[in-house]
Amino acid sequence: MKKFYYILGICFLIFIGGCAEESAGPKKARVSSVSLIQEDVAKGKLDKETGLVYQVYALFDQERLPAEYRSEVIIPSGSSIMVEVRRNWDSLSKETKEKLEPFFVDSQDPRYFRQQQKKR
Repeated sequence: MKKFYYILGICFLIFIGGCAEESAGPKKARVSSVSLIQEDVAKGKLDKETGLVYQVYALFDQERLPAEYRSEVIIPSGSSIMVEVRRNWDSLSKETKEKLEPFFVDSQDPRYFRQQQKKR
């Protein structure tokens, strides 16, 4: 019986040690791309329009993001980002609209972002 508790204790220590290593990782590994982008918009490192574009890229096409905003943390929902883009559409610059349009057209439209990914 002592052997059982001894082995159980060792397994527990191994488990706790593994958890400690994960939590000691770099900030980027624990924060989503959207959070990193929103943080830099709040700090003034990115303007609001660029932040919106990058957030949409984070949702659908992370390869387009600058490396410092890429994260493996899963973004649970992008609905609020897409609503924000739609809400601000009329005030966005022509350049920003051109970057975002492929994410808002019908999936059969040749401008659709997945169609463009196939061409790359």
